[in-house]
Amino acid sequence: MKKTQDNFILMDIEEFSKWIRDQNINRSIKLIQNHHTAIPSYEHFNGSNHFKSLVSMRNYHGKTNRWSDIAQNLTTFPDGTVAVCRSLNNTPAGIKRSKHRRNMH
Repeated sequence: MKKTQDNFILMDIEEFSKWIRDQNINRSIKLIQNHHTAIPSYEHFNGSNHFKSLVSMRNYHGKTNRWSDIAQNLTTFPDGTVAVCRSLNNTPAGIKRSKHRRNMH
């Protein structure tokens, strides 16, 4: 099932489980943020538009928020698939300047 498009990797939970164990993460992770998107939301998900949704999120974060990339490292979908959106070695853009990030130190 594993599929790739652009820089995104889409996997089922078994593939993701193996993928995450094989990662060499070279930063300390002290906070996991589970965040939802306003748009696209789960009601926009049709079972086959994973990559379209990811590209939409990345475009919004880049054009509207002026971030260099999509905010989140990982995205989960209603069908249980997981997408890798950016390296786990990069702090999620969505929390880089958040109060949670400041309070971690």
